[in-house]
Amino acid sequence: MSAYTTIARPYAKAAFEHAAKQNTIAIWSAFFQRLAFIVEDERVRVLLQDPRVDEKNKLDLLVDLAGAGANQDQKNFLSILAHYKRLLSVPALAMLYDTFAKEHENIVDVEVMSAFALNDTEQHNLQKALEIRLGKKIAITLSEDNRLIGGAVIRAGDFVIDGSTLGKLKRLRKLLMR
Repeated sequence: MSAYTTIARPYAKAAFEHAAKQNTIAIWSAFFQRLAFIVEDERVRVLLQDPRVDEKNKLDLLVDLAGAGANQDQKNFLSILAHYKRLLSVPALAMLYDTFAKEHENIVDVEVMSAFALNDTEQHNLQKALEIRLGKKIAITLSEDNRLIGGAVIRAGDFVIDGSTLGKLKRLRKLLMR
């Protein structure tokens, strides 16, 4: 995916800048998410990689599948991707576009892995505390891992808080091994 990420970055940036000027960030985000979902389908991927199928037919297929509700700018953008044989980079483009949109809206993705499921009150309190700590709005993703024994591990980019019982035991072991 890293090669596709490199290819997709300038396209994602250009699309985001255009959407920001037009105040249509969410509309473009939905468009890219639809496209990414379609391009990640194995049958579509095989067709897009087939050198016997010309770029116009590939473009027509994607417009038919994802074009419902797409505006002319989006169709033109898709046409540019097809012309330069960049259609397979759409999932990476969607991911990068989403990153630009979240930065623009001052939102950070936070992963919370807890030993047990958090109830609604705990989730709300954790979200508010993290927003204060990080100084940004957060988009929280919750998961459970009973190997943590208790507590939680919180990740926001490079920022990590390991408040799990397993993490504490590992740190204690490390101290005792000195």
